[in-house]
Formats: sequence, structure tokens, C-alpha cells
Amino acid sequence: MEQAAESTPAGAARPGGEFFAAPTEVNHRRYEALRAYLFEGASAAQAAARFGYTPAALTSLARDFRAGRTDFFAATKPGPKSAPTKDAARGRIIELRQAGRSAHEIAAVLAEEGTPLNRTGVAEVLAEEGFPRLWPRPHAERGLSRREPPTRTKVVDFTDLPESSETKLAGLLLAIPDLVALDLPGLVGAAGYPGTRVIPALNSVLSLLALKLTATRRVSHVEDIAADPGAALFAGLTSLPKATALTSYSYRLSHDKQRAFLTALDQATLAAGLADGEALNLDFHAVMHWGDDAVLEKHYVPRRSQRTRSVLTFFVEDAATHNLLYANADLAKATQNTEILAFADHWKQVTGTDPKRLIFDSKATTQTQLGELTDRGIGFI
Repeated sequence: MEQAAESTPAGAARPGGEFFAAPTEVNHRRYEALRAYLFEGASAAQAAARFGYTPAALTSLARDFRAGRTDFFAATKPGPKSAPTKDAARGRIIELRQAGRSAHEIAAVLAEEGTPLNRTGVAEVLAEEGFPRLWPRPHAERGLSRREPPTRTKVVDFTDLPESSETKLAGLLLAIPDLVALDLPGLVGAAGYPGTRVIPALNSVLSLLALKLTATRRVSHVEDIAADPGAALFAGLTSLPKATALTSYSYRLSHDKQRAFLTALDQATLAAGLADGEALNLDFHAVMHWGDDAVLEKHYVPRRSQRTRSVLTFFVEDAATHNLLYANADLAKATQNTEILAFADHWKQVTGTDPKRLIFDSKATTQTQLGELTDRGIGFI
């Protein structure tokens, strides 16, 4: 027997066996090491040397394995092989599509008939059955109720308002006292924001602010709330402007006007006691870009854990109240190190003195800029 063992050649008995002799994946290496030590009877020193562990590390692995803290094989849990809701509605979906109904219309019919299936599920069934997508048709041809044309946007005449109106956004009106306390009309005037013959500057700003206060993600989604009486009254208009008008207005606001607005807003914020300015938090934030604009530089995006094309922004908040005091966007790598000094200049314009204490990450600037802060007597952490 000993002679037979000695004559057995080293290595794998059959092609492919080398996979088990020299594992490269971590869990596989642990498994083979523990198998040699616990099952084959190799000593801790032998098994550890064979698979690149120290004897102490292998002993620790064995202890965790015995305690049930090591799992090498994930049990498969296959999901359901059928979709009962889709299958129950499949025949009706086919019937309605043959009658010329769209996925949206079919979903509405199914909901009325007690077999609800959302539009995505309906579209998946139609695709599985080989039906092509329908081209959009006029509203009336789809058998739906006629859409009333939206109210033309203009400054509201309060004498023409009804005694009561139904709205889902009455909470917007609760922000008006605070905006009056900050003198928003004065801030807009100080910034020199432009207006049009139909919509003054203040009403345009209030329209954009309404989108922010209602957490409307994009200006293009303004139609979701444009006709709501509460949102319109908040902006002082008969209805909110369309997405095209609001987008065009945003493009008209130059960087100089934005800086003037921030200066006036910071002065009002400090005067109202909404910030004390003793300590200020500074930070950069990269906003992910989803298009193909090659002009944008690559910046590190924490949520993606990678450097990718994005818009680099800079924010400053009051450390005590966490109210936003400064913002800048579309910064370049070549100038981002000096953005802290640019804010210090802004703060001096607002208050007449340099900021007392700045709090920021060590990567926010360089030693040269830190030296300038020290020379100006600005404390930083």
C-alpha cells in the first residue's frame, strides 16, 4: 500500500482536477483548507501551508465554521414560474387590444372590472403575445373625456377669485409669512431679476419656488401642479407658467444676478436670526449627468463610488441652524481649490468682515489656500 501511494503521481487525477488543488477564490480556498484539516485529517500546519494560511488563521476559520458562522453554499430559491395576475387577465387583455385599446386604456378597464393590472404588466403581456405598440392617438379618439384647455397664465385679479376653491397644495400658503418676513420682493429687486410684460419677476420666482416646496423633481413636471388653485395663488397667477416658460426664465438668470440675490438673502437671513454665522460648513457635491455632453469634466460621485461626468457644486450652510447660505455650480477642476476663498470674499461683502470659522473636508482645498485663510485671520477646521 505504501509503495502504491508513493508511485501515485502528484497533481490532479483527471483533467480539471487542478481547480481543487489550487483554489483562487477566497471562499473556495477556505473550503478546501477546512476540508483538508477537518475531513482529510491533515495537521493545522500542513493544511495552512498548503492553502496559504497561518496555523492560527486556520484554527480561527475552523472555530467559526463549527460555530455556524461560515456559509459556503447558497441554497437556490427559484421564484414563481407563473404570474397568476397576468394569466388571469391575459385573455381579456388580448380581447381589448384586438378592439384597438392601448395599454393605458386596458389597465383602466381591468381596474373597473375587478382584475387590476398596471400599465407595465399589460404592456408585458402584449409584448409576450406579439402585439406591436400603438402610436399615440388624439385624446377624443381614445374614448376619454375631453381635456379642458389650461387657463392662460397672467397675474391674478384677486377681485375675480371665487369664494372657495378645492386644492391639494394649500400648504404652500403657509410659507408666505416667512417670505414676507424675508422681504422676498426686495430680494428679487436687489438681484435685478428680469420680468416679462405678462409675468413679473417676483411671480416667476414664486412659480419656481412652488416646484421646490412641493418636491416636484423637474421643471418639466410643472403640469402636475400648474392648474392647482393653491399653487397658482401662491405664485400670484391664474396658473403656473408652462415648463418652456420656466426653463427659459432660468436660463435668463445670469451668474451676477444670482450672486446679488445670495448677498441680499444672506443679509436678510442674518437680520432675521435664521443664522448666526459663527461657524460655517462647506462642502462640494457632484451632480450626476446622464447625457452625452462631453464638455463636462469628471468628478468623484460618492453615490456611484466612481469618477464620472458630472456638475460640481459647492454649498455653505450655517453650522448652528443648517440653513443654506451660499451655493455655486458648474465649477471647474482648475478653480475648485479657490472656491473657499471666493466664499470668504462673498461673506465679507455680506457682513463687512471675514468669516470667523470654516469647517470643511481636508480635500476641499490646498495648502496654498489654507495659508491665505491664515493670513486673513480666518479660522478653519
